[in-house]
Amino acid sequence: MRIAFLGLGGVGGYFGAKLSRQFGSSAAGNQTEVVFLAREKTAAAIRANGIRLITPEEEFVAHPHLVVTPGEACPAIDFLICAVKSYDLEESLQQFSNCISPQTIILPLLNGIDAEEKIRVMFPRNEVWSGCVYIVSRNTAPGVVTETGNIHRLHVGGNNPRKTTELYSILKESHTDIFLHENIRDVVWEKFIFISTLASLTSYLDICIGKILEHPANRKLLENLIEEICTVARAEKIVLPGDIISTTLEKMGKLPYETTSSMHSDFQRGGKTEYHSLTAYVMKLAEFHALNIPVYGKILAGLELRSRLALR
Repeated sequence: MRIAFLGLGGVGGYFGAKLSRQFGSSAAGNQTEVVFLAREKTAAAIRANGIRLITPEEEFVAHPHLVVTPGEACPAIDFLICAVKSYDLEESLQQFSNCISPQTIILPLLNGIDAEEKIRVMFPRNEVWSGCVYIVSRNTAPGVVTETGNIHRLHVGGNNPRKTTELYSILKESHTDIFLHENIRDVVWEKFIFISTLASLTSYLDICIGKILEHPANRKLLENLIEEICTVARAEKIVLPGDIISTTLEKMGKLPYETTSSMHSDFQRGGKTEYHSLTAYVMKLAEFHALNIPVYGKILAGLELRSRLALR
């Protein structure tokens, strides 16, 4: 079984390091191989020093079996776990398309909900599964991932019960917080409600989650956003818990005060962001269902303006 990770940031790097420690080049006698698909700078760092994972509980260095850069020969991949930014998805997959055979199962772990659709357009013969991650972690240097939160849950589901169980069993050996779902679309949407509202509002207001929750007007904006995206989700036939608004706010309240979103961090640095997938896509679905979501509309307009100014 050969499992590859594309995107070695906070998500791919975290789970890639965990799996490499369990099954990597120093682990003898197993039949699972871990492959990292990386650009040259990251690949060079990992080849030289391994991948370092720093968490509140531990710190370790692990080594995958193989690190592949664009254009290099690559063995056939059984499972491709894709954890790049949404704006890099198509380009990254194209760079490593020689690693993807029609039998490769692709599991996107991106923040949005539009990745599967994009992947199926590129690889119509492949199985594309669904998944999502709750984690607070960052790529802090080439080949170094730092986790700062107290949550690291991976949820996955697919339409091939035997293969889904097989991947779940392998992942479970390296990390306990792995959950297998038959109703994965509902689970992914529940995460999307969390990340879309968090990313949109932290980016729009340019502040951390603690400052949003402690300020009544900002908190009200957040509640309105959650209400609007839940309306869109239900129009998409998503089954949501009755207490989705309160549980989403509760999850955010458990985050460290200074926590922000990766999209907010991207806006602060300038350049490309994920607002097309995390904010604009909600508006696109709302327009398809003829729904009025004015708060999302206001925030999207602000993010579009900020993005245009940053890219000048």
